[in-house]
Parts: sequence; structure tokens; C-alpha cells
Amino acid sequence: MKHWKKGTPLLLALCLAASLSIPVCAVNVPAVDSIAYLDTKNASPELRDKILDARCAIVYGDQAWTVDGAVYRLLPDGSREEIPEFSALFPGWDVSEISTYARTKWDSSPHTVSVYPSARRASIGYEGVIDLPIALSVNLGYNFYSFTGDGSTVYAYAKTIPGDKYNIAIYDNDLKTDVSYEPNTTPGRDYGCILSSENGHRYDCRASSIGVSGHAKMIVEAE
Repeated sequence: MKHWKKGTPLLLALCLAASLSIPVCAVNVPAVDSIAYLDTKNASPELRDKILDARCAIVYGDQAWTVDGAVYRLLPDGSREEIPEFSALFPGWDVSEISTYARTKWDSSPHTVSVYPSARRASIGYEGVIDLPIALSVNLGYNFYSFTGDGSTVYAYAKTIPGDKYNIAIYDNDLKTDVSYEPNTTPGRDYGCILSSENGHRYDCRASSIGVSGHAKMIVEAE
């Protein structure tokens, strides 16, 4: 006849409890999507930051968008491709609120290696080599050029990058919002941001790499 040791019942109880327990991560921890769709207006400051973090992760993901048709792309046949509107993709979300919060997540100081004189336009023009960072949870990257719009069409794009794809975005300082975000973009003039600039509006351009950091040659030109 077998004899139980004194600690055996307690050990069995603990093992049974462990086998039936629910993982801690599955208890009262909303998914990113669930947090993103909470209301920011009545949230505490701590919860509001979590909501906006979750929204940034979605908004600055793999989907391109624009605001009021500010930016478009050109297809290989030369036809114009409209980019989806932010309001259609994310109804009920305040793009300015998200963009303003997102500005805390990128480095506004220049990371320029070298700059070349622009041969296209005196008021708007940039050609330089920058350190292109890897996009992290929010694909924001560094500001590499700022300009004041004059009503012209402005092309902001990478000519060379360390990897195969990059992200590029344009922020309107007067509207206090990003007016364009284009992820997974191929180098080339027609594949970057083609902006219909507003006269007198101040814009910031920024970019980030996907998977590989290094030097990138960025160009901004108007016509």
C-alpha cells in the first residue's frame, strides 16, 4: 500500500490549479483594435495616451492615405491614382489629434549627411543624403526638409534607399495634421508624395526605411 507524503495533496492542488488557470495576458488586456476605438474625449490622460498609441499603430501601418485629396500618385501609364481619404478609412477619428500626438514620436532634428543645390526652384527644392532610420511601431522617421507652399505641385521622394521600400509623409503645420502618409513605397519621382501645395502653408517632409537603416538620397522639387 502506497503512503502519501504530507506535501503531496497540496502539490496536486497547485498542479491542478495551474492546468486550469487562464494566462495573465488574456485577462483584462484589450487588444490594440479594442483600445483604438475607445473614446478619447472622456478618457483619463493615461488612457488617452494608450488610445492614441493604438490609433497611431493602425493609422501609420500599411495603408496609404491623404487628407482632402492633398496628395496623389502616378501610375506607370501616366494616369493619376487617387489615394484613399483618411476620413473614409478611419471614420470618426480626428486626424489632427492623432498627427499632433504622433509628432512626439519622431525626431525633428535634421539627420542630413550632405545637401546639394536645387536646380529646379529657388523657393522649394531639396536634394540631399540623409540617415534613414528603420520604421518602428509608428512609421514616422526624421524630418528631412521643410518648405512653404506656393500653390505649385511638389514632388517629395527617395532616389536611392538602403533597402527596397520606404515610408514617406508630409505634415501641414498650418492645419496641424499630416496630409499624406505613404508606406511601402518604391524609390522614384512618381511613387513618392505628389502634393498640391497650399499657398503660404508650411510643410515638413519625413521618411523612414523598412527593415534596413542607412543612407538615402531624398529629393523635393516643385513644378
